[in-house]
Amino acid sequence: MDAIRRRALVALGLNRAPGFHFAGNFLGVEFGTIAPDAAQVRIAPGPFCIGADGQPHFGVVALLADIALAMVVRANLTPSQRLGTVSLHLQLKGGQISGPLVADSSFAGFLDGAAGRQGLSRVTLSAGGQAALIGQGTFMVMRPPPGMTMHPIPSAIHAGAVPLAEGELDTSERATLARVDAALARAASATEGRIRFIDALWSPNARATRGGAVATVDNGPELGNRVGHVQGGLQAALAAATAAAALPADWMLTGVSAWYIRACEGRRLTITSRIVHQGRGTAVVRTRIAGKGRRQALEVVTTHVPREG
Repeated sequence: MDAIRRRALVALGLNRAPGFHFAGNFLGVEFGTIAPDAAQVRIAPGPFCIGADGQPHFGVVALLADIALAMVVRANLTPSQRLGTVSLHLQLKGGQISGPLVADSSFAGFLDGAAGRQGLSRVTLSAGGQAALIGQGTFMVMRPPPGMTMHPIPSAIHAGAVPLAEGELDTSERATLARVDAALARAASATEGRIRFIDALWSPNARATRGGAVATVDNGPELGNRVGHVQGGLQAALAAATAAAALPADWMLTGVSAWYIRACEGRRLTITSRIVHQGRGTAVVRTRIAGKGRRQALEVVTTHVPREG
C-alpha cells in the first residue's frame, strides 16, 4: 500500500510536465517506436494495476490499447493537433493475461470523402509475448480547447523519479491523492482480497437489476485525459464492468465495441446496462454512459461467453 501511494506521488510529479495525463503517468506508460506507419506502447505491470482476479485490470488493457491506436494516428499530425476517439473495438482472446503488456499499432489511413478528418488504426496487444487482444479505432482530428496548447506525450519513467512531498501539492493534486487514498482504504478493508487497489480506483460500484445493471461513478482526475474528459479506454472499461455485473459471475467478457458521442465530463457519471441476449453460449449487453446534464456520452455493446467448467 505504501509503495502504491508513493507511486501516485511520483506520478503527480511527472504530471507537472505537460503532455500526459495522471493515469498514464501512474501506470508508467512508455513509448517505443512512434512512426507514421507503426507505434509501440508498453507497461510493466505490478501490484498497482493487478485486480482481484490476478490479472491486469481491464481498464489498464483498454487504456493501453486506446493510447497505442491514437499514437500512430497522432504520428501523422502535428503535435498541436488533438484527437477525439470516435469508435473503439476490442476483441479479447481469452486466457490469463500476465507479463509485460505491449501494444503494437499500425496506421490504416484517413477516412475518405468525409468533411472532417478521421484517422483509422489497428492494434495487437500482447501479454508476456502472447497475443491477448486485437482491436481497431477511429479518431477525429480536432483543435485543442480554447487557451490550451497540446504537447508531445513523454514516456512516464518512474526509475529515479522523486515523489512530490505532500506539503507541496496544489489543490488539484491533493484531490487526486485523496482519490488514491480512498481506493487504498477500500482495498484494505475488503475481505479475502476481493477488491484490490486498482479495482477500487477504476471499477464502478455496479449492481445487477432486472435484465441489466446500473452504476454511478464519481468523476475525478484519476479518470481524465489530457483535456480533463474521461479517457476513452477507461470509459470502455467502466461500461464493460457494468455490463459484466448484469450477468452471472461465471460469464467472461470477450469483446467491446464503443461509440463516443460527446465529451464524457461532469461530477458524476451514470452507467446503465441492459441484456440484449443471453443464450447458452453467448450474451450481448448494451451499455450507456451519461455525464454532465445526464447527456449520453458513450454507447457500448459487449459480448460475453460462459467460462469453461
